[in-house]
Amino acid sequence: MTEMKVFELSEFGRAFATREKGKAVFESFQGMLDGQPTGQTEAIVDWRGVKAASPSFIDEFVGLVCSDGVNSLLGEGIIFTGSKPYTTELIDTILRRRGCELKYAPTLEAARAGEISVLGAVSAESINSA
Repeated sequence: MTEMKVFELSEFGRAFATREKGKAVFESFQGMLDGQPTGQTEAIVDWRGVKAASPSFIDEFVGLVCSDGVNSLLGEGIIFTGSKPYTTELIDTILRRRGCELKYAPTLEAARAGEISVLGAVSAESINSA
């Protein structure tokens, strides 16, 4: 098994606030994925070093990562890691609203070890209370 590439968001800034920035950062992420072997869309998106990200930025970036909702092939091989608790909560909320799930690990080491959870998952309890 080859080691997953790591896309470090902090290389693009420490704070993100707009949809335009979300799209620009995603395009760089897509460029990294395009450079991988055909059919390989596995990567870790590392949020370490990002101090703040607005809902607009997250919504745009996440929307492009899993543009087809739960059925997105791109989103299946992506693991988010290292985000601040508040940012992780925003990501989870936006994913649930979009009907999309992404893998998450608290640290880069945990992601590489396969110690992941899922953000955006809708529990049966929340469905029953709707």
